[in-house]
Amino acid sequence: MIGLAAANLGINCCFYDPDKNAPAKNISKLFFNYSFDNEKRLIEFAKNCDFITYEFENIPINTLQKISKHKKIYPSIKALQVSQDRFIEKNFIKSLGVKVADFINIESFSDIKVNLKDSFKKGILKTRRLGYDGKGQTLLELKSLDNLKLKIGPNAYILEKYVPFKKEISVIAIREKSGKIKTFEPTQNIHKAGILRETIYPAHISKKCILKAKNIAKKITKELNIIGLLAIEMFILNDENILVNEIAPRPHNSGHWTTDACNISQFDALVRSIFSIPIPQITYAKNCKMINLLGDNFYSYKKHLNKKNSKVYIYGKTSVKPSRKMGHINIVI
Repeated sequence: MIGLAAANLGINCCFYDPDKNAPAKNISKLFFNYSFDNEKRLIEFAKNCDFITYEFENIPINTLQKISKHKKIYPSIKALQVSQDRFIEKNFIKSLGVKVADFINIESFSDIKVNLKDSFKKGILKTRRLGYDGKGQTLLELKSLDNLKLKIGPNAYILEKYVPFKKEISVIAIREKSGKIKTFEPTQNIHKAGILRETIYPAHISKKCILKAKNIAKKITKELNIIGLLAIEMFILNDENILVNEIAPRPHNSGHWTTDACNISQFDALVRSIFSIPIPQITYAKNCKMINLLGDNFYSYKKHLNKKNSKVYIYGKTSVKPSRKMGHINIVI
């Protein structure tokens, strides 16, 4: 969808993906289907570009370092380094004076046991790297430890205190090369089994929480020196305190609603910020709901095809699998 947004601005895109069936190959003749460690092809790819961006976090840092010798990458490699490791990410956010749930780095099984017994009572064991859509996360209590079958090695996991929250929200921030930051309004997210199912605009939160969430997003975006986008997921607590859950320096699933409910989408904003194209003041429809189409409910999209206020997006993935994100629907009112 970044490529489609770029095309609307008269910009051609070149794609690099180890997956030979990546949907992006359908919208550009410049598609490089090679591994992330193929230095020759990476350099060839870079030479075809003016600037480079990425659309998911799990790209080897070495790959981007090789490319960066030839072309500028936005957002920066530093932003990716921070977001790839939950322990580094949470320490960085905490260093800014922004609240996160209590957490510790796990060196051994005994670390989990001691902290559940003495501090957390209930916690979420998370892989430090590569977890997304609920993967690599296990809810734990002291009594459930006997059933834990994971091999616990040093620096592979963090244990995060379980926090009962009232709502989960996200804010998409945009930072231009001039340093100017804009944010989309916060949205409310509904997850099931760790996977985003729906995003609702506007979020049903107080004006105080809206302002605070946007200020947190701007602060993190500025301190990471983002050029492009940063998505910030947050928890609203019962007392209206806000905790940051995680960040993603790329277009985010919870920002897909912007394509139909705003005068500029998150994808447009990313391309414009990279190419120094002015970003207008953001305007909004009254209400919007984004519904993810997963493998489990994929074919439900058919009933939305002819509805006046619904817009269906199918990603073009070659196989339908349970819990796999296959597309989404925006319903604008």
